[in-house]
Amino acid sequence: MTQDETELKPAQYLLEERIEAFKNKALLMESCEKYYLLLLSVLVSFISVFLANVAFARCGGLDLTIHKHHYEARATIDQSEDCSIGTYHLIIKTPGRKVSYFTVQREGWLRQMWFEPLNKSQQPSVVLWLQNVGSGSYGKLNVYVPSIKHADLYVRTKITPLSPTVKGYQGHDRYTVTDGSLYLSFPRYRPHDPNCCPSDGQAIFKYDFQNKKWIEQ
Repeated sequence: MTQDETELKPAQYLLEERIEAFKNKALLMESCEKYYLLLLSVLVSFISVFLANVAFARCGGLDLTIHKHHYEARATIDQSEDCSIGTYHLIIKTPGRKVSYFTVQREGWLRQMWFEPLNKSQQPSVVLWLQNVGSGSYGKLNVYVPSIKHADLYVRTKITPLSPTVKGYQGHDRYTVTDGSLYLSFPRYRPHDPNCCPSDGQAIFKYDFQNKKWIEQ
């Protein structure tokens, strides 16, 4: 073995050690990077869910307004109120009538509003669809019609809710107003269906104003 080889060996070992240390450091950094990325992903998911829940829990500031020629209906929820419970305010303006004001206790949030004639009437009615926040998403209609006794005002009329004993009914209501009629549709459940997966088709009911009940179509 020459002197040069003897002197080279320690330098070679030192270089190999440094390379190995660099590799270990790189692996450690890669492992830490993956950990931090995973932690960041979890944190972002948590913040997204939190913000979604906050946005859903606070649906105040809602403003539903319909203008039709000289007719106007406006339903609002105060800025500070929750979606699940509180009040809503309704203003109805029509030609030849006084402005009608309502402040109504509610359970659920205002899903949709219609402003059109019902049951062959010549005057428009206001239909408000309220939806519960719970897993069943049960709906409710609040309907305001021109008063017969007080020709210059609107009054709230009662809409009989669908019987909970209807076959396969577990909520998830959807309301529509078509050609002056109220319709309710919902998915039918079989006895052992989970809440996510109804398997017995779709049911459609139409409201009978004369007999005050829902009729299956």
